[in-house]
Amino acid sequence: MEILSFIFSAENIRTAIILMAILFMRSEFLHKLTVVELGFEKRLSELREELRMEIGKFRDEINATLDARFTAFHKQLKENDFAHLERTIKALTYMLEKNKFLSADDKKFYRRTS
Repeated sequence: MEILSFIFSAENIRTAIILMAILFMRSEFLHKLTVVELGFEKRLSELREELRMEIGKFRDEINATLDARFTAFHKQLKENDFAHLERTIKALTYMLEKNKFLSADDKKFYRRTS
């Protein structure tokens, strides 16, 4: 009997109730923490996806800009090459005329094609 009265004493029952309340509160806290973590992970995943989409758009814009700049540069380079080639032909023609290596027929052919 003493053992039963010791087990069911008011102080031991209070202690057991407090321990059960602490365990219940701990489990509720862990459950809420898990829910918050899941919500946080979901939001983080959404932000990650939004960031990927923005980076993709930014990459497309950069590629389009670089393509346009490369095309313009290539066009200018090509025009400069043809201009340089034309100046070189004129200079060579002048030198050939000056040194009398170019005949009258050659001059007519050159002037007709340029």
